[in-house]
Amino acid sequence: MEILGDGNNNSNNENNDHDSDKSGDGSEYGSGEMLGGDGKPLKDDELSDEKLRDDPHTFIVMCVPLFEYEERYKKEHKTNFRHPSQDDMPKEEWYRLCDAQDERKANVRREWADTHNSRQCACFNPSNEKNRWFMTRKGKYRMVEAETREIPHRDAEAFGLSVYTDNRGYSYQEIIENDLLEFSKINNKRDGKTEELWSIMEGLTLWINKDNADDIAFTWANLEDGARWNKTTITMGYAFLAVLNRIDREGEFKADSKYKNLSLMLALWYKFAWNYDANITDEFDEDTDYGEEKEGDDHLTKYQHVFNLTWPRYLLAMAQQYDVPIAGVTEIEESVKKDLESIKGLKLPKKKVDRFKFKDMVISLPLLRYTNRLTCHHSLPTSSSTMDRSWEVTITM
Repeated sequence: MEILGDGNNNSNNENNDHDSDKSGDGSEYGSGEMLGGDGKPLKDDELSDEKLRDDPHTFIVMCVPLFEYEERYKKEHKTNFRHPSQDDMPKEEWYRLCDAQDERKANVRREWADTHNSRQCACFNPSNEKNRWFMTRKGKYRMVEAETREIPHRDAEAFGLSVYTDNRGYSYQEIIENDLLEFSKINNKRDGKTEELWSIMEGLTLWINKDNADDIAFTWANLEDGARWNKTTITMGYAFLAVLNRIDREGEFKADSKYKNLSLMLALWYKFAWNYDANITDEFDEDTDYGEEKEGDDHLTKYQHVFNLTWPRYLLAMAQQYDVPIAGVTEIEESVKKDLESIKGLKLPKKKVDRFKFKDMVISLPLLRYTNRLTCHHSLPTSSSTMDRSWEVTITM
């Protein structure tokens, strides 16, 4: 859980001891216990940090992230944080209004942090359905790893190095490629677990959609290798479809799925498509050739006004077919309603193991055959306590 202020996670503070708090033991939502492979609760000495961070089965309750908190504020107050247009306005007055907007945004960010630090957030009140998000322990660990180690350790400027402007964008690219490689490896295993794939999708979409989204949009989405970026972005979408297909084949693509954050994940990946789709050309997508119809795609082009790409249209169609809400992300509420209505009648490919042809897509990707990594993987001092357990409320699948 990230906290604004001094940059430290205050939940590690002795003055903010979650262990002594009894308001959110998780009993309403599950045993609160982590189960071993035999289905029995693990003993205290088995609950190591390593075991916890590798647990893709247990859901924890977390506060809504800053970007969601801000969107809820903007909706409630019918405002935004954008600077006004200057037009003929005197500079002094325009500066004053801009400063006022910046201060309002800063106040909202402080309010978000104070909500956690004063124990009013979902971390301490898990029954507060409005203000809680679910994610697996391993998904959270992946997110924390990306935000606290993977991204900062690839920031050359943080080490006093002078590099060209695309460096940070390629840093994001490398992290995403590594996630896709791991996803593909697990997906190809005979005993590859859907929960592991789900945790990859959780960690990836949370950090890429979160508070650093403006920086990612500017640096990663403007890589000089535009073709590589296009293919990566589309492959990310089809990776999500691949895990949704596995969930469907398990009979868990439903509103009351054991994947407690299914609706939220649909919303986050929809947000990802919504944020980046306008910038993507479709030369890599299976819906490129609008002349010859393909099995399952017989009238995809009719729905191109919804998204340029095919995968988010399939996401919408699956949610509509199984009546699974796409919910939890305020920013996209209205567009989801409109696009779901527009997608009626779209036919999905026939059900099979690789329903959305993700494996074929990965094979055709040159970026997944790179042998030389983009940055050095030197070992830097890190804290082993980045995964704070004390506030967790658990739900076991």
